[in-house]
Amino acid sequence: MTCPACWWMILLSTHDETLKKDVPPELELLLCTARTVMDPARADRIKALLGEDIDWEYLLGLAYRHGLGSLLYWQLNATCPEVIPGNYIGQLQAHFHTNTRRNLLLAGELLRVIDLLEHKGIAAVPFKGPVLAASCYGNLGLREFEDLDLLVHEGDAPKVETLLLHEGFRPLFGLTSAQKAAVHKSGYHFQLQRDSNNTRLEVHWRIVQRYMLPGFDCEPYWGRLEEVAIGGKAVSTLPAEDLLMVLCLHAATHLWKRLKWICDISELICLNEDLDWGEIMYRARAERCERILSLSLLLAHDILGTVLPVEIMERVTGDSSTQTIAEQVKRRIFEDGTLSPLFLIKTADNMRDKIELGARIARDSITPTPAEWTIMSLPQPLSFLYRIIRLVRLFVIYVLNPWKERLTSAFRKE
Repeated sequence: MTCPACWWMILLSTHDETLKKDVPPELELLLCTARTVMDPARADRIKALLGEDIDWEYLLGLAYRHGLGSLLYWQLNATCPEVIPGNYIGQLQAHFHTNTRRNLLLAGELLRVIDLLEHKGIAAVPFKGPVLAASCYGNLGLREFEDLDLLVHEGDAPKVETLLLHEGFRPLFGLTSAQKAAVHKSGYHFQLQRDSNNTRLEVHWRIVQRYMLPGFDCEPYWGRLEEVAIGGKAVSTLPAEDLLMVLCLHAATHLWKRLKWICDISELICLNEDLDWGEIMYRARAERCERILSLSLLLAHDILGTVLPVEIMERVTGDSSTQTIAEQVKRRIFEDGTLSPLFLIKTADNMRDKIELGARIARDSITPTPAEWTIMSLPQPLSFLYRIIRLVRLFVIYVLNPWKERLTSAFRKE
């Protein structure tokens, strides 16, 4: 029996049809449907795969885990819905409609927030969420997202929070004034929740955490904004070149764990054939995140077959280290494994950046966050204990939980 990681590697690294017989059809089905535009060859392959003995519980679980349930339904329903067992096509249809209704609600909430901020003279740029669904997927129901993201000028962040609190939002974490100041100093966003419709809003003044790229500058973005229509309203958003960088950095922040983040990158590239790749690579080099960009592009190509310009393909495959890192990420994606933040050190562009990033991650690992502050309320003289609580949390997340998962999996195999 071929192990899951081997299935993954066989599928991604070979065109030998005899070897592909060992690849589970559920995995290949998911990857064939993880796109908005279906070509005839993939449509034929989907029909062939549906003629095999599909484990539908496994397929749906895989799709939901990776945020691709809506795309799976959309493409299966368009290709050959009649061969899908009724209860499973029903589940997928219900999932799609639930996601569509939720996304429409979130899009409406986003427009209300933007209108409020515009009325107060505050510039805000939505990215990801409904904007990405509208601009790259062409359908609010095809992309799955849980929250809304806004980019504001750092100096406007406190005013934005005050305004939104008066509009019915509440802080996701109840923090003291000192803790809020600490978040603003070392963080990159704050999170708000509207309980009446379960809307979560993230207000960013930076794109990524400071420990990842402390010198990353968002200010040039404000001079390159474009417009996209959402619900009949034109809103300002990032142009494709900037959005590609944001999506790659976002995927790296989460260690590329879910396929939907790679699908975002693929859809943007497929939709924008006139991307200025020279400018993209120049900015990545200037911001010291060239390997993160190359790694994300390589994953999109290897996993989803995203077509890249020849010179870009040569560039991303020319670095053996990037290829090695990509193999590790692909294994983790399919096995639903957990990568430590230390893994990011491998993605730094050079040795100097690796050392600096390692030092920042070490410092960040003992810096308390709202997650630790909300576990228990400690008086100021005992606030140093939050560092210990954070280390315990990280141990549980990155050591204990993966160990328990491996142990459980071993018992199941027996």
